[in-house]
Amino acid sequence: MPGRDAEGGNRVTVCQACGTDNPEGTTYCQQCATRLDAGTQQRVLERRAAHSALGIRWPAVMAAIVLALIITIVVLFVLGVL
Repeated sequence: MPGRDAEGGNRVTVCQACGTDNPEGTTYCQQCATRLDAGTQQRVLERRAAHSALGIRWPAVMAAIVLALIITIVVLFVLGVL
């Protein structure tokens, strides 16, 4: 990915997966370990765009799954199965 100037004047590459500034020439993101080559970063952008286009809201999906598990455990406990 093309670099940009950081505050100190040093060139950095921004990880498209997590947004971390990495020194120019770094192979992997220092925060999330995603490869910083142009192909990988483009796939990250495309995947993010596809998820946005589908309207997938992952935090809401995860919250619904956790809530369903909690309700299931409570029901099983009340019924004496657990």
